[in-house]
Amino acid sequence: EANRYLERVDIVLTSIGGGTTLLTRADLIAARPKRRYKPLVMIDLSVPRVIDTSIQDFDGIYLFDVDDLSQVVSQGKSFREKAAKEAEAIIELEVEKSWKMIQGERFNSDIGNLYRQTDNLRQAELDKLFSSLSHLSDTERKAIEHMTQSLTKKILHRPLSIARSCARESEYERLSFLLEAMIEPKKDK
Repeated sequence: EANRYLERVDIVLTSIGGGTTLLTRADLIAARPKRRYKPLVMIDLSVPRVIDTSIQDFDGIYLFDVDDLSQVVSQGKSFREKAAKEAEAIIELEVEKSWKMIQGERFNSDIGNLYRQTDNLRQAELDKLFSSLSHLSDTERKAIEHMTQSLTKKILHRPLSIARSCARESEYERLSFLLEAMIEPKKDK
């Protein structure tokens, strides 16, 4: 019956027992004109083989056996293993980046507290100054306020830059030391 269907199919898959040749070179020579010489893929999973191996000499006939498939599986496996290692490296890198970001966020409020605390001190000192210099005009007060804000930002620029860098680079011990040295502890009321 196999010869009867040979002209109608594009793929032939065999997987039977026995040692008899099921499809011969002569069978294919007879079927090719009826198929109009269209390509034919033949996969012989039988052991021993039941498709004549000499048919692979024909153009457009592609014969594969168990050994070919094992080779394809091995190549695919090594490709998948390589791709899995690359994926693991990407995941590891992204996890590390995310972890650093999460850890850095922990210290953002402390870094913000440093600026707020310094600004509160600046404002308290300004209030004292303005109460003793009540004769200053609004323009003069705004100029002094602007100058003290600018000075505060300039003084804090380097410590805040170092703090952010420590947070980014996971240098938490150094960051903690820096923040402890600069932030005044909260007093119990």
